[in-house]
Amino acid sequence: MSEMPSKEPITFERPSSLYENLSSRFQLQDRNFQRQYAHLYCERLLTMRKNIVAGAKRKWGSDVIIRKLFELKNNEKCCIVGTFYKHMELKPNILQEISEEHNLIPQPKKNKYVSDSDTLILEDELQRICLVGNINIQKACTGMVAAVLGEEKESGKFHVEDTCFMHLNQPAPFPTLEEDRSMVIWGHQGSTSENLVNTISPGLGLGQEGKNLMGLQLMVDLITGQLGSQEEQEKYSKVIRVILAGDGLSYDTQDKTVLNTKVVFAALNFRNTRQRENHCARQRFPILHTMMKFSFK
Repeated sequence: MSEMPSKEPITFERPSSLYENLSSRFQLQDRNFQRQYAHLYCERLLTMRKNIVAGAKRKWGSDVIIRKLFELKNNEKCCIVGTFYKHMELKPNILQEISEEHNLIPQPKKNKYVSDSDTLILEDELQRICLVGNINIQKACTGMVAAVLGEEKESGKFHVEDTCFMHLNQPAPFPTLEEDRSMVIWGHQGSTSENLVNTISPGLGLGQEGKNLMGLQLMVDLITGQLGSQEEQEKYSKVIRVILAGDGLSYDTQDKTVLNTKVVFAALNFRNTRQRENHCARQRFPILHTMMKFSFK
């Protein structure tokens, strides 16, 4: 009896493309803890004041009194414009870092920084004043520029009746491209018109204790051609770049001892790595497990 002819394995060629790394302007070269941001808040207030005052007059009438903080009078209803500062008792402070460095008893870690004891302060170029009354402190955050209607009481606090924020302008239309540059792939035979695919993978959360990496392993196997049907392998062979976008590391990696070392996530448990690489080479799939390398300085 003659043997049945066996089907030859179908291989897919992953196209290559021109690549230019333009991420240098987003990389943090050094750490400067001497930088202050007061001038940025001041410049933002000066830039937005005119539009916020115009919005306040539209909302509360053109006859509303606009005051600077140093011009306030007790029990006079008026409008003040400034920048919010949210004072939070639970936010991190330098005392906690010092206690960790000197092996003192550390302060307990908080699951959140907001609490009912938070207070809201409005400050302009010269002064600041505490806000109370009809204002939702939980929805406010530091850096917001707003107009506040109310009056100052004998206690020195400003009792709020209403607030006004600057309206957002209509966004400018996005420019249109004359040609779809994502459809041009530069292969071995020159440029061809095929589907060029970039894969974006956010929220990996690597480094979490006890995390199940099965989903991540399946993603790597699919992209490298280890899994899937013939149709799926053909589809994933179009992937030429993998972008790890946001939340790649879990909260457990924020320990100072971890940040001072180079972390290579071999936890994907690439058993028989050489065998996989050889198998990928036969299928003409470049191995992508190097995308899981992270380094910290």
